[in-house]
Amino acid sequence: MDVNEAYLTMLEYSRENVIGRDSRDLNMHIDPDKRAEVFRTLHEQGKVTNIELSFRTKTGRVIEILSSIDRINLQGQEYSLSTNIDITQRKQDEAEIKQLNRELKAINECDQLLFTRMTNKLFYPTFAISCVHQQVTARLGVFGRARRSQISAPLSLVRR
Repeated sequence: MDVNEAYLTMLEYSRENVIGRDSRDLNMHIDPDKRAEVFRTLHEQGKVTNIELSFRTKTGRVIEILSSIDRINLQGQEYSLSTNIDITQRKQDEAEIKQLNRELKAINECDQLLFTRMTNKLFYPTFAISCVHQQVTARLGVFGRARRSQISAPLSLVRR
């Protein structure tokens, strides 16, 4: 059995830590039921293709992996040959896009209501202030704590 350097780097292990041990020994799988499902499918079908798994690295960091596994026979010995791609950043980006879409939908709904009220001449200044407040709050959520100071400076000028 062997693993390549990319696998070791991705999971933060040394070759000595991994050789002769399986993922269960190393407590890599976040979801043991998912691991059982993968190996059941591997046993029944001889391969598993493009399954998303959550792994724990040696340091305890959780990463998302896209994995494909084939059972192979070499000189009468059964082995599992796996290809694993770290998709952690992609999953984080997808979650951020979903959040941004939710916020954009809320802002658009607020804009729609504001436009409707303005065209019906039932415009209330407090409603406009409320919509602006919702939009600013939504944008603060997008930027997070690291960028709040960049946004709050212009807002502080408005408040004075």
